[in-house]
Amino acid sequence: MGRSRKKSDDWLNEAVTLLENGDYSGALSILNKSLELNPMSADAWNNKGFVLDELGRSEEALQCYDQVLKLRPDDAGAWNSRGLALCALDRFEEALQCYDQVLELRPDDADAWNNMGAVLDELDRFEEALQCYDRVLKLDPDDMAAWHNKSVTLDKLGRSEEAARCYSRALELCAAGKLDYRQG
Repeated sequence: MGRSRKKSDDWLNEAVTLLENGDYSGALSILNKSLELNPMSADAWNNKGFVLDELGRSEEALQCYDQVLKLRPDDAGAWNSRGLALCALDRFEEALQCYDQVLELRPDDADAWNNMGAVLDELDRFEEALQCYDRVLKLDPDDMAAWHNKSVTLDKLGRSEEAARCYSRALELCAAGKLDYRQG
């Protein structure tokens, strides 16, 4: 099959392969081709948003996530990604709204609780942040990122002994191979 005759899904699959190999610029080019053929592909818009975020183009990524949400308003992953893009732009209040939406759709989403805690921490709403981290740790007691983030927040509150215990737990989990991309 010639490149000019590829279908939108073929381009999308090729873009995913490039993403898996860390070729974000190549993936972006392919995703644009996929979207030319099928502008209603929520998956292509979502992947394009991810790529743009990885390339430091969070404002453009937001536009992609908005397209996903027009097509799939109940897409918790897109709401979460939109929140991350907003955080990258220091638009924390808006990010909180996204995480609220995720948690309305998936109340036990540990990533969303952790992300919400990190945003609340950025807004100096430390007690609320701690409640979020505690919620994560009820869902997953081995969540290294939540232990780490909780230690940072406790330290900001001057609760250094508690912070040290949480940090020690995070280090134990890290040493045990539980290092996680969500670490704040």
